[in-house]
Amino acid sequence: MKEFLFFMDTPGIKKYIFESSSLKDIRGASAILDGLNRGWLLDKKKNPGEIYHDLAKKISGLSMSDFIFANGGSALMVLKGEEGEIQAFSNSMEKIYREKTRDAIVPVMAWTEYSPGRFQECLNMVHWKIRRHRTQRSIASFPSTPWAMFDNDTRNHRAECCYQTPGENQIQWISKISDARKKAAREERRVWEEFQNFLGHSIKSPESLESIPGNGSDDKDIAVVYADGNAMGMHIKKISSPKEYAEFSEKIDNASRKATFSALKEIFKGEANARFDIILLGGDDILVVLPPDKACDFVLKTSEAFLLQTQGKFSLSFGISCAKFHSPFYQMVEQAETCLKNAKSEKLPGVDFHVNRSGFYPDITSYRNQTMKKEEVRLTCRPFAIEEFKKYWETARKLKDANVPFSRMHAIACELSKGKIQGHIGWIQGVGRARKQEEKKSLIDLLACWESQNKSCDTIVPWTSLDKKLICGFHDILELYEFIK
Repeated sequence: MKEFLFFMDTPGIKKYIFESSSLKDIRGASAILDGLNRGWLLDKKKNPGEIYHDLAKKISGLSMSDFIFANGGSALMVLKGEEGEIQAFSNSMEKIYREKTRDAIVPVMAWTEYSPGRFQECLNMVHWKIRRHRTQRSIASFPSTPWAMFDNDTRNHRAECCYQTPGENQIQWISKISDARKKAAREERRVWEEFQNFLGHSIKSPESLESIPGNGSDDKDIAVVYADGNAMGMHIKKISSPKEYAEFSEKIDNASRKATFSALKEIFKGEANARFDIILLGGDDILVVLPPDKACDFVLKTSEAFLLQTQGKFSLSFGISCAKFHSPFYQMVEQAETCLKNAKSEKLPGVDFHVNRSGFYPDITSYRNQTMKKEEVRLTCRPFAIEEFKKYWETARKLKDANVPFSRMHAIACELSKGKIQGHIGWIQGVGRARKQEEKKSLIDLLACWESQNKSCDTIVPWTSLDKKLICGFHDILELYEFIK
């Protein structure tokens, strides 16, 4: 019998999970995909390796030689059999996904003949086939029924049933896809069970995005934090055997989970009800929603814990999007992902963040070009290296502790927006108008934040020189200042 390296990937994860703005529906969709990927949706008592072994045995003449991993929406294994049997296994996996997601998710699978000593070559081949399948897939078509109703949750899927809440006039229309999400949301998620086991006690997950800022909060802001591993692909290219890949995958997955759990446990210690939720957690991917004043601490603690779990060999980069709870959640995730890409493009490990004020701006790059880039100056130092970000966050905290009025900081920021000379004058006036010595000292100490970035001796405070342009991170401090309560 031949051996085949079999790879399965899940396209459209973000669209499926975030097309609804309801936190319960988001949780349900995430639970379905995680349960399918890791297999616990089929059998909660077995681990992923055992479940995939059982699925392979159901195909006559097929067996599994090596189970490598199943997390983060992907699965990799070595199967023994003929190509027709591999195709049958692929068909059975597709059927399971279609049934559980009501045809919303169809996995992409690829395989190639495998022999010991050719692992990296075979891995490259299945990755290439997966990319080809993704680009060549046909567009799904559905019956055209102009008179049909669409579901209230997404407005994307044809409704199959409806209900009316007692005492209300409005009829709620539900699609098969929405119904599956809602049923999954009513059951305890595996990731939440793991988190409660880590805590050692039960904790109630939030009912809605509105409850995350807390009942006593007036601003009702939430933050989406998206994290991803750095240089993981480079390390994978050096792996030479299934065993080595399995050990690496398990190590990274465990590190991500423990780092996330430990950070949340420390930050929200003593709170009876969770003001956060874990949306995605698998492989090196982390997506969490929480109050903005906790987001920066979560980033720093998770980064530190992940480094500790991996003995300093691997790191995470982060993107943060902050907006009102009623903002389009899918676009907040896209913003966080854009910030994550910015963070990974320059400094590793890195952090980038965006705070939406006076409206919601989906295109961060365009917004920054319009508001933070002038002819001679740049008004942001983002993205940051993780250590730079820590320094900025600590400085913002000191300003808050010194009770520096937000109005004074905002006035300085407005002057800096007018250019080099006016910004310099505005800075001096802003510091000079500080009534208390503690306020004045904390503003002067701000200069230490970007002093290390200064490559020129002929600049004037608070400007520094970087890449032949004057920059100032005061707007970054101002936005971080708003995170603190």
